[in-house]
Order: sequence, then structure tokens, then C-alpha cells
Amino acid sequence: MPRADLAELAGFAYSPALRAAGDGGLVWDQARLERFLADPEGMFPGMWMSYPRIRSADERRALATFIAAYE
Repeated sequence: MPRADLAELAGFAYSPALRAAGDGGLVWDQARLERFLADPEGMFPGMWMSYPRIRSADERRALATFIAAYE
């Protein structure tokens, strides 16, 4: 998966938690995306977006691989 800046889309209303992570230089990679899918709120406390965690490691890996194919 190519590395991608976090909270980079211009004009999108990111939560302060995601904006701070992106401003701090955090980037998406395969491992970080899988961790986010496992526990979004645990990774970014205070995140506005409601996203249920994906408990299955196989499902997280498959989704991250799918997303990476479109980078």
C-alpha cells in the first residue's frame, strides 16, 4: 500500500483528532489502516466519524488490500 497523508483532502471537515494526527506527519500505511479498522476510536480518541470496528483480522486485511489496489 502506498503511504498516504492522513487528513489530506482539502475542504473536508476532519475532526481535531484526525487533523492533529495529519499535521503531526502521520501517514496511512497497511499496518496503520488495519489498526484503524480494528479500533478507530482507540486510535484517534475524539474522532467525529462513527465507524464500527472490524473484529476479524482477515476482513481488515482484505479491506486494506482492496483499498490499496485503488491508490
